[in-house]
Amino acid sequence: MKKAALFFSFVLLSVFLNAQKDSSVVLKRNNSVFVEAGGNAGFYFLIPSNPISFPLSINYERFFFHRRNTYATVRIGCRIPNRHNAYAAPVMANLFVGNVLGLKSLYLELGAGYEILFFIGAHSSANSLLTSVIGLRFQKPNQSFFWRVSYTPFIGIGRMMKDFRSANSFGVSVGFTF
Repeated sequence: MKKAALFFSFVLLSVFLNAQKDSSVVLKRNNSVFVEAGGNAGFYFLIPSNPISFPLSINYERFFFHRRNTYATVRIGCRIPNRHNAYAAPVMANLFVGNVLGLKSLYLELGAGYEILFFIGAHSSANSLLTSVIGLRFQKPNQSFFWRVSYTPFIGIGRMMKDFRSANSFGVSVGFTF
């Protein structure tokens, strides 16, 4: 896991350094908002001893640089509460690479982050996760609307439930860039 984190940090750093060479590139739309079914909000949905209604989250994403067909973003989200008062708050850094398979509207998404999960109620608890994302984002050039599909693996850290060490989730999102 340390090697993967180091590799991801190296890739982001090298893109940042290259992005500073081309100061003429300016993003017209720097923000995205989207609703995701599954994905980072899907963690507690995946544990058999914890049946919870289907998870949804709302996410805000900020693009902080763009060079050619590569974008870097930071993201924060919040799981929409359900009948079990389960909340999740992921914070992630993502890298988008465009023109996948020669399509201008298809972006490969790679990201890593940290997530805090907590229940509020009679049996309150909080847990921490390392999370990442591998996904595809479909957004036509010069259009605001997008949709994405993603695979989200989780690794438990700190105080976690006895039956959990890692899990996988899949997500589908729709949103817009402004």
